[in-house]
Amino acid sequence: MPETHDTVLIGRNPVFPNSPNGGPVRVSRLRGEVSTIRKSLILLLATLLSFSTTYASDNKWEIEIALDKQEYVLYEPVWLDVTLTNIALDTIRTYGVSAPNHRQFHILLTDSDGKQMKHTGLKFSFAGGPGDLLLDAGESDYDSFNLLELFRSMELNTGYVVLPNRFPFIPEGTYSVVIEFESELSNVLTFSIVAPHGQEEEVLRKIEQASRGWSKNDTDRSSQIFGQIESEYPNSPFTEKCYYLSRVYSKSVWEGMRGGSHDIRVLNREMLSKFPNSGYVKSRLWSVTREMTEDEEIELYTRLIAEHPDTRCSKIAGLLKKRLLAKRED
Repeated sequence: MPETHDTVLIGRNPVFPNSPNGGPVRVSRLRGEVSTIRKSLILLLATLLSFSTTYASDNKWEIEIALDKQEYVLYEPVWLDVTLTNIALDTIRTYGVSAPNHRQFHILLTDSDGKQMKHTGLKFSFAGGPGDLLLDAGESDYDSFNLLELFRSMELNTGYVVLPNRFPFIPEGTYSVVIEFESELSNVLTFSIVAPHGQEEEVLRKIEQASRGWSKNDTDRSSQIFGQIESEYPNSPFTEKCYYLSRVYSKSVWEGMRGGSHDIRVLNREMLSKFPNSGYVKSRLWSVTREMTEDEEIELYTRLIAEHPDTRCSKIAGLLKKRLLAKRED
């Protein structure tokens, strides 16, 4: 779930189109870099396979990754869906895909020059052991990850001045992503990040206005601008984030959160209903169900599955409901 702590505005120098320092990158040139990436990936995958790991043993996994599309504009969330399936004959205990780039689960992002991007996301430190998730033969674990949050860059100019903790980015270019889980590798996907034009450029300029008007002691102005963006551009890839920030930065909610009196679960329930295909579904469900009974959880999952079919919400709610029911049977 997006951060709720204070945010510091960091300015960046603009990059002018067609300048030596950057500017819009032509899609055709970006796609031409794909072959270079694939050659680099062959070397990378060969290196990965040459290493043994303490988790390899006889565990057998099938890992499948998917993206919503192949081209994204700057700052647009890049959600990577990860499905881990136990294809062994026995039940396996694992951490699953809950914590990327920790222990046996690694997301690897490579740029067009074959350089592996540095993981700058959250660092996890779990106790030793095989994990507490039991996956029976044929059973799967599933989650979604925003690659911008895992590999965010704070060094390069983008031409936009936004709240960096709220709007992470990776530079324009072509990238390939693959997952290593224990000794197994997923399929490889390639995608491009391009300069925004037209409506998305308009949205980012309005996000700039909201960001410039943000102050820790007066967030209401930003809240109003983010609310206008959400209302005027309902189909923008930035709508979900702007809707969330318009609520979080409203005077009553912001002051309540800072004073410890606002229950964030109220907003999370709202976000689940309004954006059921969000990649933040699992974290929002954990927040909402934190103090629920098992019966209340099952009732919630059942309702979400019925109301939002074929979404990330229904998929994750289905997994959680199935595990809760299995736990009862034990």
